[in-house]
Amino acid sequence: MKNKFFGISARIYAIVALAALSLIILSETLVRFAVSNAYQMREQHLSDVTDTAIGILIDLETQVQAGKLSPDQARAEGARRLTALRFDTSGYFYVLDHKGVIQVHPTMPDWIGTSQLGYTDPYGKKLFVEMIEVAKTAGSGKVIYHFKKPENETPEEKIGFVRDFAPWGWIVGTGSYVTDITAALAYLRNASLIAMAVALVALGGAATALARSVTGPFGAVNDRMRQMTAGDTESPVPCTNARGEVGEMAQALEVFRASLAEKAELERQRRDQEAEIARAGAQARDREEALRRREQEAEAEAQRAEAARQAEREAERQRTEAEREAQMREQMNVVSALARGLQALSAGDLTA
Repeated sequence: MKNKFFGISARIYAIVALAALSLIILSETLVRFAVSNAYQMREQHLSDVTDTAIGILIDLETQVQAGKLSPDQARAEGARRLTALRFDTSGYFYVLDHKGVIQVHPTMPDWIGTSQLGYTDPYGKKLFVEMIEVAKTAGSGKVIYHFKKPENETPEEKIGFVRDFAPWGWIVGTGSYVTDITAALAYLRNASLIAMAVALVALGGAATALARSVTGPFGAVNDRMRQMTAGDTESPVPCTNARGEVGEMAQALEVFRASLAEKAELERQRRDQEAEIARAGAQARDREEALRRREQEAEAEAQRAEAARQAEREAERQRTEAEREAQMREQMNVVSALARGLQALSAGDLTA
């Protein structure tokens, strides 16, 4: 019964959890799609404005081919026009050649004429090396890196776009900071999280109400069954007049309650008999234990008496031995003194 009751609640909450998980996955998928779409649109915009810059160079190259401008004049004019060309609020163009030498850069004039192949952004990316590689392999493409704004020293993430202009060996590039994209996506993600939180709370409340309406009667009958198992066979069984499965379960439980009451009485009688047998057995064990202790005490007393006798005999032996040794030492002293006297007499000492 307990497993069944738990299973009903678990299934209800499992459905809610599955719905919540689906909402989370859907929301994250939509946010990721929005991120990808925003970056693709920004890349397309950069590609379009780069085409405008390339169009200026194509026009100048046409004039070179027509003899109206020399190659150097065309390059100088192209550098001037690209330096002045702007788009959006702060968009600009820069140019480098395939050796990494900067030809045009409105915000970094000190770079012009220098190789920037070794330049890295704050995360170690050699962005000009990657730009040259993109231009060589694909002719055009994006490079994502970090760069500082003209009015700000803190590097920010930027989408760069480069296109190769083969006639001059130039690589025309531009870029756009993605602060606005990240801010919009952060707002979208926060709104999504709030919406999901509200939806989860609503789902949780609905699941709780449903679980209680379905499992409440089952829970009451289940609690009464546990009380019976614990020994309460007197309290009434709830829901015996209910219709459906709950009423049938309660009626069956009432029959079970009567059986438990009879079983409890038989169990009480059995416990009384077992208790009496246990008391008799305990008394017998106590008598055996007392007898065993007396036997042990008598044996210990006998051992102590024997040890005392052995100690007395040993002391007597040691006294006898000591007296015998004393007599032997005394005899040895007498013999030694007599021997010295006889030696003196034999030597003519009559005073010895």
